[in-house]
Amino acid sequence: MFSSFLTELKKKKATLSLKEQDEWEEYFESYQKELLEIKAQIEKTDQEIDEMVYGLYGLNEE
Repeated sequence: MFSSFLTELKKKKATLSLKEQDEWEEYFESYQKELLEIKAQIEKTDQEIDEMVYGLYGLNEE
């Protein structure tokens, strides 16, 4: 994913020093990890809501 970011920067003719690249990569990976955790929590909550609705209305997942 970070490589895609660098590719887009190159398309815009923007360059980063190695130090800046390391800093941005660290930030990118940290932010990505945080977002993946949030996404997992949302998916878990969606599943719990689905199970509650199925239970309330006597439905199954089919």
